Amino acid sequence: HNAIVAVAPEGPRRPTYNLLLIAIDQYEHLPRLNNAVADAERIAALLSEAYGFLGTHTIQLFDQGATRSNILATLDDLAVRLGHEDDLVIAYLGQAQHTEDFEETYWLPADAVKDERSGWIPFRNIARYLRSIPAANILVIADTSYGGNVLQTEPKVGSSSPESDRSRWLLTSTSAGEVSLDGAAGTSSPFVEALLKILADNSSPSLDADRLAGLLRQSWNLQAELPYTPD
Repeated sequence: HNAIVAVAPEGPRRPTYNLLLIAIDQYEHLPRLNNAVADAERIAALLSEAYGFLGTHTIQLFDQGATRSNILATLDDLAVRLGHEDDLVIAYLGQAQHTEDFEETYWLPADAVKDERSGWIPFRNIARYLRSIPAANILVIADTSYGGNVLQTEPKVGSSSPESDRSRWLLTSTSAGEVSLDGAAGTSSPFVEALLKILADNSSPSLDADRLAGLLRQSWNLQAELPYTPD
């Protein structure tokens, strides 16, 4: 049950392959990024063309659409709407912050304000959604800073239970304390470039998450081990 990036199998039961893209260049109150939205669009295009992710099952929260309330409302909707046979990929391309006093890593939505944690999204909240969304498989791709800090602060990271028919996977581009590389304007982040090359070069009808992680580990300094078991 590890296949996340795959074409729908033959048979009477066809799961839906769902994609949630959260990408923010134009922050209201924080420094802007260069390539998050363009990279997200490239990810969506490749998954649609080569892996069967349909536009009807793709949600794009870009720039001012990626407010804190919109992100959480979308996750709430997915928790209600997705079934146990469905799969979900969540891609977050934006800024993050880690605070030592709370030992907490946060995703920063488009309306985030510096030093106002009440408007940020703690990753522990994302972890709760990973647990509550009933999808069979969820892959989180986080091209953001402080990705490795999530693995230090979240208590359960390791192998999925063999008795479970669900899997949760986390790929992040950065280690603990590391700031992500957005790339020069008009280019792409190095992490997304590596990811897209692997997806484009894949000649198999599917690409499961552990193989994707292995290939990324060879071409990129991949920090987050797979699979990921949210608290």
